[in-house]
Amino acid sequence: MITDLFFEQVQEVLGLTEGGRAERQLEKGIIGRNGSIRLAHPGELAERPYLLMRLFLQAGRTGQSLHHRTRQAVTRNLGLVNDSFRSSRRISRIFFAVLMRSKDPMPVLEVMLETGLLTSYIPEFSGVESLAQHDLYHIYTVDRHQLQTVSEMTRLHKLQPELFTGLASPHLVYLAALLHDIGKGHHTDHSILGAEMIDGIAVRLGLKKEERQDLVFLVRYHLYLPENAMRRDLEDQEFIRAAADLIGNPDRLTMLYLLTIADSKSTGPSAWSEWKAALLSELYLRVKSCLEASCVTMADRAVTGNGEEQGVSWLKTQVARLTAGRKTRISVHDLPADYLMSFSPETVAHHLQIHDEKASRLLQQVLLFPEETRQGYWSLLVMSRDRPGLLAKLCGVLALHNLRVLAAHIFTWPDDTVVDVLDVAPVADAGFAEQDWQGLEQDINLALNYRLDVGSRLHRKMHTIGLRPKRQVQQLQKEVIIDNKTSERFTVVEVYCGDRPGTLYHLTQTLSDFGLDIHQARIATEVEQLIDIFYVTCGKGGKIVDPVRIDKVRETLLHFIKQEAVPAG
Repeated sequence: MITDLFFEQVQEVLGLTEGGRAERQLEKGIIGRNGSIRLAHPGELAERPYLLMRLFLQAGRTGQSLHHRTRQAVTRNLGLVNDSFRSSRRISRIFFAVLMRSKDPMPVLEVMLETGLLTSYIPEFSGVESLAQHDLYHIYTVDRHQLQTVSEMTRLHKLQPELFTGLASPHLVYLAALLHDIGKGHHTDHSILGAEMIDGIAVRLGLKKEERQDLVFLVRYHLYLPENAMRRDLEDQEFIRAAADLIGNPDRLTMLYLLTIADSKSTGPSAWSEWKAALLSELYLRVKSCLEASCVTMADRAVTGNGEEQGVSWLKTQVARLTAGRKTRISVHDLPADYLMSFSPETVAHHLQIHDEKASRLLQQVLLFPEETRQGYWSLLVMSRDRPGLLAKLCGVLALHNLRVLAAHIFTWPDDTVVDVLDVAPVADAGFAEQDWQGLEQDINLALNYRLDVGSRLHRKMHTIGLRPKRQVQQLQKEVIIDNKTSERFTVVEVYCGDRPGTLYHLTQTLSDFGLDIHQARIATEVEQLIDIFYVTCGKGGKIVDPVRIDKVRETLLHFIKQEAVPAG
């Protein structure tokens, strides 16, 4: 920026700027000349201080930069930005227009920050100016990250205008983009502190009470969707209802969703992926459907139960219709309700067809059916008879084949047929066709028949390719949380540890050794940090309720993830 100003001034002094270009009045007091925005009469600022903000509106609308002398004039006149200026409704309307109407808000807001106008207008912003972020996700300082988030919001508006259509107060999501991390730098939860700070800013900007409440909510919960999309079972209706109850209405949900996307994309490439986009979209649509159906008002659990029973009954009818004319080895009516609620009738019918056509093979071996569902990650259907440690060995062999598990949905039919669906992604940049799917299936069966030592092979693989424990560039969270409140049916085990090949194998094997059945798994990888969420039951199908057993599971998992010599990833 300084270099640009230097050459701009040199060109002007030497007379190298384009001659003969007509001066154009953009509005009273502001002109455009030689591709830059200028004050017609800088002395007018004292009488018309709102021109300070309108300069940036014209820069945003035209895509032209402020002339270097005009920038200097802005900085010299920051004394005009007093309490009256900050609480002026006229100024706030111009400011919102800068955020929402700029062709590219990033360079406009950068100049507003560099001239001092942004921190003079919103003094709270000075607390995050040039504030470094000590993690591997953020590639910008806090102030630049927030400016970039506004820029990403503008791109979103162009790419997905339908999400903005119908919003009662679209300016709120732009303001939230600019200020969502305003509470950072105080060694406390920045979301909570930021929500407290933003209310005072909203009052000064003249927002209505309902708008202030929405803005406070957006800042307070701007991490809610990504944290839960990556870690929670999105098919858990209790969680979806709780999310809908917290968010309250479709407008607020849509703004939170937009803020999440813009925030993630502006953080850096490590914070955004096709997988994360798919999970966020799924969570958004599920909560939106719940809000529009007013499901959060269903306090009567019996009513809720009847609704789910009707849904299962309808699914069974649809599957029976699709399989009419052929006898299935297991009755549709014997299939578990949670399984039926997790797939479309067509998918269930497909599983039943495999179950019939490959009956003898399913008794002897594990069968894999990979599918290229989305660019960057794939769905892997696993069917076999149930056997101890199946998921652990699956995860271990997948790691040997350089595949990372993103999520797992585990079901067992009454006849002991396992139907698991795993979402996987390549560790390296490899294509679907390049994967040795047949070799993967062979290795899984060798492992289950004790002819392949998965643990030993993983250990050897790490040392062969030089994946010994390395110096961490950030402080990793190492924690185990066992939660019996989040889910009605399952105990939720959350494990936070380092991200290394083989960790998921060791964690799932440990849970299996304790006689725990894993029904759902969510695996989130954030640079070096691995977050594994398991929905488990004990052997009898209920939650883990024995305090001694809970402590033992926690201590064993903690012992593993804290071992530096053992691969922790």
